[in-house]
Amino acid sequence: MDKTMKAARLALDALPRCGARSRQTGAPCKNPGIGNGGRCRFHGGRAGRKLTHGKFSAASRKVIERINLFVMVLRWLHKEAGLPVPDGTALRPRLTAEKASRVLAEIRKERKRK
Repeated sequence: MDKTMKAARLALDALPRCGARSRQTGAPCKNPGIGNGGRCRFHGGRAGRKLTHGKFSAASRKVIERINLFVMVLRWLHKEAGLPVPDGTALRPRLTAEKASRVLAEIRKERKRK
């Protein structure tokens, strides 16, 4: 029993450590790193899967990008018509021109398929 425990501890010590650091002390995490990026199970070592629901899933990101594109177009139309442009944070587009053109291309492709 003693030899197996010693061998297990030596094997555990041979593993690379987690790369995360404490916010308060700045000391590195002492757990063995596993999975993605050498992080331990507490700091995301097994978090390599894609999200299937929630704010960061592919479907919701697509919807958010389209909403931002439409907000961008609405702001431009207001500006062209000489109307006051809404300044609320809810109506502030978060798209670059390149990303907006990519989203427009995706919308056009989907419409051609239908």
